[in-house]
Amino acid sequence: MSAKDFQNVYRYAIYYCPLFGSSWWDRGCRWLGRRAEDDSDVVQPVFDGIDPQAFRAITREPRRYGWHATLKAPFTLRPEFDYSALRERVQGICRLRVPQDMPCLAVRRLGNFLALVPAEKSQALALTAQLCVTDLQDMVQPLTQAELDRRRQADLTPRQEHLLQEWGYPFVLDEYRFHLSLTGSLDGLSDASIQVLEAGARYWFGALPPLDFCTIAVFAEPSPGANFLLIEHFALGGTVNREFA
Repeated sequence: MSAKDFQNVYRYAIYYCPLFGSSWWDRGCRWLGRRAEDDSDVVQPVFDGIDPQAFRAITREPRRYGWHATLKAPFTLRPEFDYSALRERVQGICRLRVPQDMPCLAVRRLGNFLALVPAEKSQALALTAQLCVTDLQDMVQPLTQAELDRRRQADLTPRQEHLLQEWGYPFVLDEYRFHLSLTGSLDGLSDASIQVLEAGARYWFGALPPLDFCTIAVFAEPSPGANFLLIEHFALGGTVNREFA
């Protein structure tokens, strides 16, 4: 399938992900156990002290979304827009940004899950995410009451509730934090098990070369609950793209 086959899908998402074929892409896909460019399963790494079945279970949630950092959370397009219009708008955002160095990433616990996060704040990353949120919002179908209620399960602050109502997602703009999810919820795991996971992640990603932020990716959820698929990479500073899926 090519990008033209994704004109009408359930939801799209705007993500950052490492370049296809890079060591960062390969390692992230192997950690999660799935390649989002073709929806194929891959064998996950094995670490001492981590039961493989437990590791498979703890990575189930991020595996469905694919190896990524969110720039604009999954959304449904309004009926008057299609994927051609979306990709044109994304290309416009890319023309406003330039490739940038990624700060060093560190394994951190965010709430109740593990993620790779920049060791230092990056205004460039935050601005790119902000543009993806604000410049695409007029194309987005408002959330249903059920979708709003599901977002509110995260025990939102008043500020996050305001952002949810205005932008359809509570963790944007000043509440945004760039991260690549490594696990789903850690609830029920012992501190010792979490420490083993953290050590495994540091080993698995620690020796990789510096990471660049040079593209924005569009992912698609073909039908409700389906795995997200990588459709295209768009280059920052231009309109060069590569199609997947």
